[in-house]
Amino acid sequence: MAESKFYDQEISTYEQSVLEMRSSPQHADFIRREFLDRDFAAAAERFADSEFFTEIVELITESGAHVGAHILDLGGGRGLLSYALRKKGYRVTLCEISRSPITGLGAIDGHQLELHATCANGEALPFPEYTFDLVICKQMLHHTTHPRHLLAEAHRVLKAAGATIAYKEHCLPWYGGKKRFLANHEGARYGAQENAFRTITYARAFRDSGYEKVRLWDIDTIDQLRSEYLASDAKRKLIALPLVGEVLFRLAYLKYYYWRYWCSSPGQTMNFIARKSG
Repeated sequence: MAESKFYDQEISTYEQSVLEMRSSPQHADFIRREFLDRDFAAAAERFADSEFFTEIVELITESGAHVGAHILDLGGGRGLLSYALRKKGYRVTLCEISRSPITGLGAIDGHQLELHATCANGEALPFPEYTFDLVICKQMLHHTTHPRHLLAEAHRVLKAAGATIAYKEHCLPWYGGKKRFLANHEGARYGAQENAFRTITYARAFRDSGYEKVRLWDIDTIDQLRSEYLASDAKRKLIALPLVGEVLFRLAYLKYYYWRYWCSSPGQTMNFIARKSG
């Protein structure tokens, strides 16, 4: 009951913030950048042609899902991602806790999107096990009080060897904490209830939910960084040094990984791909 009241309050506050920002000329760029336009159809088309959707398609490809796969757009708001995915040829189910005509399922009323939409809490999904090939959480895990609970439900409804993608999740640095994050978030400054977790909190939530492999898409693997070094004359000479070259390279990778994993700047986001066994 307490969590239900929390989500109701967050939805109401978010609606109010969006309405106020829409009426403020100084936030016009933010509204357009976040695809919060009053005109749903125009916002949906812009999102489908955006670099954000291109990135999501890259993540989908990396996950192994193909066109025609059944995707759950979990916490999908007013359905912009669902629209773009459907247009791309995927089968889509949109699941959103809010029926708001501004930021929730109510926004798609009157639009023939050819997708199934259901209003439900992501921590208690109304779907049987092994239903979806892929689950996508777009900018929503950080809005949950318990990411592990939601990810466990996503894991339950995934088919064997399916994957869950978390896209653009706010990450807290090990220094500064949430107060610094909120001070740098434009929506939070206008009253929206924003949140963030540390990178390790997300990673642990995935692992504790039963996922077999968890990859931070924004952090290169050691082989990817090696390829980058080999493309540079100076760095290639460094790792080619007898005896010490490989040691220096691995130390450089540890420094790079540590900085990307722990020292997120306020406002930095991360993308995750986690796979179910099978």
